[in-house]
Amino acid sequence: MAHKIRVVLKGGYEYVGAKVTDYKNLRRGVNRILCYKDAQIMINKMNDRRVHYPNYSFEFLRDGDLLAAMFWADEREKAFYAEYEMVFVPFIAVDHHKKSVTVGAGLLSRETIESYEWLLKAFLRAHEGKSPKLF
Repeated sequence: MAHKIRVVLKGGYEYVGAKVTDYKNLRRGVNRILCYKDAQIMINKMNDRRVHYPNYSFEFLRDGDLLAAMFWADEREKAFYAEYEMVFVPFIAVDHHKKSVTVGAGLLSRETIESYEWLLKAFLRAHEGKSPKLF
């Protein structure tokens, strides 16, 4: 998009020195830096909570400089899990910006084939039968 705008502003492709791949590489580099800083802010905040709340759990996994996975649970969430003994099943999609978006969620008291079948059918009914590409 930035390349096309520059082409219009400069009056043609012959007047623009940068290539489309140059813009893509720049965007990828900027996103890596921003994602790293955002991830570090989140890690610092969660570590701070772990220090101030004795029953707070937090773990994370890095893939190089990128945050690959994260888990947290506070005392209230642990109490709910202990009391209700239900499994939380989130349905996550990836949007056109390659960001995770929650498109549904369920709670199961039993991890059986029948329970998961019911949950998946409920998901399909809610989304008017549009099947996901991957479960």
